[in-house]
Amino acid sequence: MKIVGYGAVLLLMFSIISFGMPTFATAQSSEAPLSVSTDYPGYAENGEITISGKVKESSLSAYSTPITLMIVSPDDNIVTIKQLNLDSNNEFSTTIVAGGPLWKAGGDYTVKANYGAQKAEITFNYAGGSGSISAPPPPPEPTPI
Repeated sequence: MKIVGYGAVLLLMFSIISFGMPTFATAQSSEAPLSVSTDYPGYAENGEITISGKVKESSLSAYSTPITLMIVSPDDNIVTIKQLNLDSNNEFSTTIVAGGPLWKAGGDYTVKANYGAQKAEITFNYAGGSGSISAPPPPPEPTPI
């Protein structure tokens, strides 16, 4: 009977000790399911902002689910919204011009990316602007032949 008692105590000790040990089998990858980045940390009026990112392998990748990008001003107004399709490497990229009627305030703007339930965001600094879009230069005069 003593052997059964010692065995039960030993089994109880092992179960208590193993409960507190970390499990390495459930370790997850450090790669985020959705990433988004800008090419520079700050922009001036009429600067080109290149926004790019990647979606980790997903069950949505088999379908044509677009990425939704939203740029939000420091006062929480949406200044730009776009939908982009993923390329064959599950990556996306677009260029947006910083400026226009909604880009008045200077400060930290936030790029919010959504892909299904996955979300990511990044901030960049915008120097502020006049709130108007610069007109492109007029086309050159045609030369007579």
